[in-house]
Amino acid sequence: SLQNVSQSAQAFITDSFGWYYLLVVSLFVGFCLFLIFSPIGKIKLGKPDEKPEFGLLSWFAMLFSAGMGIGLVFYGAAEPISHYAISSPSGET
Repeated sequence: SLQNVSQSAQAFITDSFGWYYLLVVSLFVGFCLFLIFSPIGKIKLGKPDEKPEFGLLSWFAMLFSAGMGIGLVFYGAAEPISHYAISSPSGET
C-alpha cells in the first residue's frame, strides 16, 4: 500500500541522509551568523541618512504577532482534524 511504501521511503531517507540534513542546516546557520557579525551585516537597507521606520522593539512585536497569527491560523484547523483522526482508545475520554 502507499502507506507502507511511504514509511519505508521515509525511514530509508532519514537513516541514509540524516547526517547530510544536519550538516546543511549547521552550515546555513553558521553562514547566517557570519553574515550578521561580519561587515556585511552593517549594511543599511535604504538611504544612508534615513532613520529606520520601526524600532527594535516594534520589530520584535511584529515578529511575535506574525508567529502567533500563523499558529492560530494553522492550528485552528489542523488540531481538531488531528484529534478527530487519532481518537482516544475505547473507554477513555
